[in-house]
Amino acid sequence: MGFGSMNLNQTSHKLRNFLAGWIGITLLAMAAGAVSPQTWRISTFNDFSDGESERVSIQHPGEIRLAPSIQPFAEVKESAIWSLAASPDGGTLYAGTGNSAKIYRIAGTPGTATAEARLFADLDGNTVHALLIGSDGALYAGVSPGGSVYKISDEGAVTLIGASGQDYIWAMVQDATGDLILATGDKGQILRMALDGKTKTLVKTGEKHILSLVKNADGKIYFGTASNGWVAELVNEKDFRVLYDSDLGEVKSLALAPDGTLYAGIIPTVQVDAKRDVPQPTPAPPSPKTDKSSEIVKITPDGLARCSIKHPAPPPMPCWLPIRGCLWGAVMKGNFSEWDTGMSWTWFQICRSAKFSACFPARTMVSG
Repeated sequence: MGFGSMNLNQTSHKLRNFLAGWIGITLLAMAAGAVSPQTWRISTFNDFSDGESERVSIQHPGEIRLAPSIQPFAEVKESAIWSLAASPDGGTLYAGTGNSAKIYRIAGTPGTATAEARLFADLDGNTVHALLIGSDGALYAGVSPGGSVYKISDEGAVTLIGASGQDYIWAMVQDATGDLILATGDKGQILRMALDGKTKTLVKTGEKHILSLVKNADGKIYFGTASNGWVAELVNEKDFRVLYDSDLGEVKSLALAPDGTLYAGIIPTVQVDAKRDVPQPTPAPPSPKTDKSSEIVKITPDGLARCSIKHPAPPPMPCWLPIRGCLWGAVMKGNFSEWDTGMSWTWFQICRSAKFSACFPARTMVSG
């Protein structure tokens, strides 16, 4: 499992030289051949995206540019990383893993060439889907299945705060009082857990899962659900309001821009053969049995919601981040996408074998 950092400061003259060389080679081949040349036209995003890109990005509707570079940053010897958190100074990363519920600590900064990942905590359970740096500087972790919440000190001391009574904890935030707000499944409830372990149910949505959770600067909490694909806000400790009702199944990710605009990444429900009706967080999920595109929804601070784009690529993973005025997200098959404010997108391939599962705002990504 490797971390990588992206360098966005690419120059365009290399691409011009590459294209000029390609044209020259093509002309020589045509002159040397005895048969009449055959020509075809490739000009659209779909034309280019059907192939495999090599150090170039494909911009919608059909431009080729140099892609950001990626350099290995750290390696975690686990099957999958499902959550990330960073210290307030950005000097330390924490990675929550699957199949063993271990948390690794990666010291250094995203600008360093390499960093060493060391085991920080070994928790009871299977998967750490939720990590949070609290206002007290401690690390909080939600473990699934079982729904337990742990506090880990800077020295690595582990304390069980409490059990949520739910099977899954998909995300969490901390409110102004210091309590933890938990997004849970498979009963679709939002819980409040005090640091002494006392738990209170805030809302019962009637959904299967609360998959995503985010808090704005004013303390307002937004959440995304499965299986009806709602984007909603928590009105108070008893009520919620649906801002967007998608015809897709799972709101996998939420991101807030500096101006308060909310973005939601929504995908079709992946139909798999499973004994339990839960989202399947596996590094290599089976192909969805649906032809629906994923979508990105934009919701303004005053509550105006609209689908900004239907994405033609495979369903996006939960990796949406507003960076440098753009929205970044990972899609399957080792591809990464960038959307500008006009919702034009650029698609580039990072690693053919990678499946991205988490992102960090310093443009560090995790693949497995």
